[in-house]
Parts: sequence; structure tokens; C-alpha cells
Amino acid sequence: MSPPSDIFHFPRPREAKHCLDLLESGAAQALVMFGPRRTGKTRFLLRDLAPLSEAHKIKTIYVSFWQGHDPPQDVLAAEIERRLSIRTPANLQQLWRRIEASATLKSPDMPGAPSGAITLSAKAPAQAKRALLQLDVLFDRACGARGKALFLFDEVQQLALSEVNSPFIAQLRTSLDKRSGRALAVFTGSSESGLHAMFAKRDAPLFKLGNRIALQPLGGEFIAHQHAALAQRGVRVPTTKLTNALTALYRRAAEFELFRNKLIGQATPDADSALKETLAEIADFHGFPRDWGALAPIHRATLRILADGEGQPYSEGALKSIGALMKSQTPSAPTVQGALRTLQRRNVLQQFERRGAFSFVNDAYPGWIKLRPLSAFHDD
Repeated sequence: MSPPSDIFHFPRPREAKHCLDLLESGAAQALVMFGPRRTGKTRFLLRDLAPLSEAHKIKTIYVSFWQGHDPPQDVLAAEIERRLSIRTPANLQQLWRRIEASATLKSPDMPGAPSGAITLSAKAPAQAKRALLQLDVLFDRACGARGKALFLFDEVQQLALSEVNSPFIAQLRTSLDKRSGRALAVFTGSSESGLHAMFAKRDAPLFKLGNRIALQPLGGEFIAHQHAALAQRGVRVPTTKLTNALTALYRRAAEFELFRNKLIGQATPDADSALKETLAEIADFHGFPRDWGALAPIHRATLRILADGEGQPYSEGALKSIGALMKSQTPSAPTVQGALRTLQRRNVLQQFERRGAFSFVNDAYPGWIKLRPLSAFHDD
């Protein structure tokens, strides 16, 4: 079933066709797509690539690995049964129930999406190996005897955060390799370091599995499309104002949608006031002001240099920059290490590899931090 008409959806038919051509032709068994969160990757998968795949008679299963805590087994079975019109064997259901799990599974909030959304992060007790082998059977059912299946694995870098996911990742690689040419895959991720840990490390289970591609950032074509769609709704604003808003919102499709909806709701459209309200609402939604207020100057200054792109926070130059921001003596490396550990515990930063680069859990946070005045980094 096709999704209902959405005049604001920005279609990417060329990119969807390019992806599917690479997979169907055998030029790539899998694709790895990087892009910051909320820039339109999921919408592209569900609204552009998945319908095209289905039109080519390829079963499509969307799987999100974003953060979650609910047990996956019942919804996992239900989603696969619904998509493939099969009954999961009772013994497989029993196996899943015996696996300790921490995950969220949900259907995508996207009209007409062709398949279920599965968020999986399973622990691995004694029965896990057998359960994963049984899961391999479901890959056969998805592909069919002579058909193909396209698995859309969204935010896959989350699996790299815990070693308990290693058996699942290894089985995933095995299941895809065994059905090369039939089981196709697109992996997306919003963290460069996370994707590196998954696909670029020589000892990683998914090493060199997929061809790296990029989803083009939103630009002039997107603005022209939004300008025309707004005009259809009777909202007339200069394209320059829309472009400025897109830039201020770091080219994030989800944030631009908030801005656009505020424009539509105004009696007299005012792009400047709509953008100001949007930026404030985004910051409040993510809790940036609240979280920032709970941080000490050492935490704030450390976050600032990371937001500026510093990859070696213990280097002499980085330590001096932190001290300058704090208007205090240059801190020691152990002091900054302690600050980084605190920020990890508070779920502000994440590290996909031991001694690897630190990245922000919320990639909208760095832009907000860089807008803070210098007075925000030291005590009066």
C-alpha cells in the first residue's frame, strides 16, 4: 500500500534507484550510509527506498537499533509474521523468551511503511547461540526459495556500544554472507566512529561488508520543493528565509519540519520568529539548558573543545584551551579524563572503541554548545 500523499515529502528517486541498482546488480551486497541523526535517513529508507524495493518484488524489512529497553521477542515474532505471513515456530518463541533482552521494538511512525521496525539489543546467555541459529532460519523465510529480501538496518552503530551484541553481529554477517545476492542490506549510522568500529576495523565481524555511500545533504532542491509546497498551503515566504532556517537548523529535516509547521500555524507568516521559537523548542525538548546547568566548568569546557572538533582532548593544546575557557590553570590530563567519564555516565558522550574518539550522544548538542557565550564556561 502506498503512503498517503504528502506534499511536503521531499522525494529522492535518483538516490533510491542508485542504491537499489547497486544491490540488485551485484555490485554491492550491502551499503553503508552515514548521516547525522534527524537529517532524513529514516524517511529516505521508508518513503523512497523501501517502496521502490517492494515495487521490484523484493521483500523489505526495516530494523532500527536505536536506544530501547523493552524485551524484543514477542514483537519481533509478530512483526516478522505480519510481514511474511508466516507463523514463527513455537520452539523459536520459547528460545527467545529464554534470552535475557534489553530492547525496544515498534512499528515506524510512517504511514504506509512496508514493514515493521525492530530495535534489537539482546544479551547472550547459554541459549542465545541456538536462538541466533534459529533466527538464521527466518532469513531463509524472508528471502524465499527464489526471491530476495532487503534489510534496512538503521542506526546500526548502537550495536557497537556493548560487547554483548557481538554474537548477534557475527550471526548477522553469517546470515547475509550465506545468502549473498538474495539477502541485501543497507546499514545507516549517525556516528563516524561508530560505523568505523562496525565496518572498518580489521577484526570487526562486518569488516568490509558494505560499500560506503552518502545521503546527499538537503540543499537547493529541497528548499525549492518546500517553498512550492508551502505556497500550496497559502504560506508565502522568501526562499532566502527558508534557506537561512535550514542552515541554522544544521540541515536536519526533522527540525525543519518543526519550523515549517510553525510557519503554517502563524496568522501572518514570520520566518524569523518561527525559527527563534523552533531553536528554543528544540533545546528545551532535548533538555540542553537543564543538563547544561548541572555541569561544572570543567565539563562545559571539555564539551566545548569536543564540539569544536578536537579529537585529542588530552593533548597539551587541548588542555590549555580548556583552561583558557575556564579562566583557570591548565587542568591535568587525569582531570579531563575524569570529566569525560562523568559525561559518559550522564549519557552526554559515547565512545565506540576503547581509546577511540568521543562523540556526542545527541548530535544536535554541539551546535547548541557553540552558541553559548564565553561566560558560560567559567565561574564568576
